[in-house]
Amino acid sequence: MNTDARKLNNQALYERRKQAVRLYKKMQSIKEVAKFVGSTEKTVGNWIRTWKQNGLRALKPKVAGRKLESGMTLSKLVKEWVLEHKSKIELF
Repeated sequence: MNTDARKLNNQALYERRKQAVRLYKKMQSIKEVAKFVGSTEKTVGNWIRTWKQNGLRALKPKVAGRKLESGMTLSKLVKEWVLEHKSKIELF
């Protein structure tokens, strides 16, 4: 299974990680599991460590990106000023 993990949806990623854990339980070899699931030994090792420390739920992919309206945004005061004066502002 040599699929680029960046192209998989979250459910497929989670299934791949759970499959790695199931195979690890049977094979006990991270190298063999990595080859079978098409990931690096380091990645599979991280999954196994996470699973051992926190269980299967910890293998669920996190939501990528920032939360809506987080990060740098205009303050309410500046936003109000811009909206109030937008007809007078020359952009280019």
